[in-house]
Amino acid sequence: MSVKVTNERHAASLLNINKSLTDLRDKLKILYDQLVRWRATAEFQVTDKENRVSEEEMRRKALKKAYSVFQAAKKIFQGDPVANQIYDQTLEYLADDAGQMLGEMEDFNRLANKLMTNMDLETGPSTTKPSSNCQSSSKSFCRRR
Repeated sequence: MSVKVTNERHAASLLNINKSLTDLRDKLKILYDQLVRWRATAEFQVTDKENRVSEEEMRRKALKKAYSVFQAAKKIFQGDPVANQIYDQTLEYLADDAGQMLGEMEDFNRLANKLMTNMDLETGPSTTKPSSNCQSSSKSFCRRR
């Protein structure tokens, strides 16, 4: 074979390779463009999912705070049994103490009224018995304070 035929075959082979590589380049360009679009879509999806996760974290945090406030309010309304018992005992003691003080004052008032009724304005007390009762009542009244 001659050099000319060899060169023609070689040229034809190179043209085929060139055409094949051009087709491959065009296909790869299309694939590259698709990959760029897919990357943008994937980035959007990742960002969207990160935003959703962030939103859910904020919701969870807000819910936990609200639930904590709810629990505190629930405890306030239900009350602590020990604290309720102390509160009830305190109120009972204060009511008893107030009743005792009022009773002593009423006793003293009755005694004073009795003394005033038995007293003659010009001659003084008619009997000494209420006076001794007054002293004993006032002692218990003074001890109370």
